[in-house]
Amino acid sequence: MMVLSDFGSRRPAPTCGGAAVLDLALCLILAVTVVGLLLLAL
Repeated sequence: MMVLSDFGSRRPAPTCGGAAVLDLALCLILAVTVVGLLLLAL
């Protein structure tokens, strides 16, 4: 989970609506990837 915290601190907070949507999509993709890797590890 170190990568997630570092990834979150590295990105600036979204200010406009477009950036918020883009950040949400990126976060969703990252979450799905992490969950998939965890399931594969099991």
